[in-house]
Amino acid sequence: MHYGLVKKSHFEDMVMAVCECLGHGKNKTAYNLIIETANAETNMGKTEDKSISNGHGITQIDKIGFEDIKARTRDKNKDMVYDSFGIDIDLVEFNDLRYNPLLSAIFTRLKYKFITEEIPSSKKGRAQYWKKYYNTYAGKGTPKHYLAANKSFFGLA
Repeated sequence: MHYGLVKKSHFEDMVMAVCECLGHGKNKTAYNLIIETANAETNMGKTEDKSISNGHGITQIDKIGFEDIKARTRDKNKDMVYDSFGIDIDLVEFNDLRYNPLLSAIFTRLKYKFITEEIPSSKKGRAQYWKKYYNTYAGKGTPKHYLAANKSFFGLA
């Protein structure tokens, strides 16, 4: 395991706590989306990205995205994160994500909260959503890769 992760179940617990704090989304699929993002980006922490210039952490948040999340996160959400985890979003630095899966989960959920389109209920829909909003069309990842990375996770739905 990489990115400060000891066991996959620890990250799953962290993601659940983050969704309890910041919301599960209208379709109650934010948890699935964050877990699936980690699977697509780093094989749930099994694949290490040794590059220091690319994304950091188990969900591979890039520096531009990180700065955008910090700048755009509402005080209400910052307060909820602080109340739940004792983390001041304004004091987190990009390199803090490298080995802190909780921070990765928090920043990933905050990033997805900016999107007005609801998180899809189906895994296929989430694959398209991830590509459009997280990996972007300039990124190397594809919905096919996302689905393959998540084939056994949560079944095929």
